Amino acid sequence: MRLGGIGLIAAVATFYLAGCGGHGATPGGQMSEAAIIRPAGPVWCPTTTGPVETKQNRPNAPAPGSFDTRTLLGMTESRATATATQHRCLVRVIERNGHKFALTADFRGNRVNLVIGRGIVTSVGVY
Repeated sequence: MRLGGIGLIAAVATFYLAGCGGHGATPGGQMSEAAIIRPAGPVWCPTTTGPVETKQNRPNAPAPGSFDTRTLLGMTESRATATATQHRCLVRVIERNGHKFALTADFRGNRVNLVIGRGIVTSVGVY
């Protein structure tokens, strides 16, 4: 089947516009909330769990004076950073609004890794 100039433009426009709906807008035009991934168990920072056992959203073992980083979920990035810093933990943003950042492979038991979606913390991990 051969498309004329107008048909080709219409087909391209249809495919382009079809891809515009996946950015969190609801049928009423409002932005949907970011999906928060809440681990079942505590994700402690600092942790005594080694690098092999630790991944994003995975429970771990607490070190003396550690806090459950799940409390950061739903906070703004700046508030989460301040809270983690008060507990002697470093902060690294590993993903923002679906854009994943290049990471170092070193294990830091005192570093909380954050995923930020729509301005809030949606996922935490200590590794």
